[in-house]
Amino acid sequence: MIGFLIAGVPAVVLLGFATFFLSMIPIGPPLIWGGAAIWLYNHGETGWAIFLVLYGLFVISSIDNFLKPFLIARGAGVSILLIALGVIGGVLVFGFIGIFVGPVLLALGHMLLGHWIDEEKAA
Repeated sequence: MIGFLIAGVPAVVLLGFATFFLSMIPIGPPLIWGGAAIWLYNHGETGWAIFLVLYGLFVISSIDNFLKPFLIARGAGVSILLIALGVIGGVLVFGFIGIFVGPVLLALGHMLLGHWIDEEKAA
């Protein structure tokens, strides 16, 4: 939201939340800040459009590409591929709320399966 606010893009809160929610999808945030940069360029704000592209590439995408996998892997103990499958499957089954419910259910199932296999090996 800070980059959108600095560049003078309208509907800053909406674009910020859209970037936040679409950050679950690898190509999601560039769709939002790229669209905002195109909008700025079409309205004659070339300098602010370039600023927003650079801000998107170096700030938003850097955080998205480095911090997100670190936090997800550290917090859940589940691979990023499994979480991505959970997001996609959750959206297909539960709709928008599936972005949050899908990975949780998949991580829970993964943990239960691991415990079940460990009990089978111990017996």
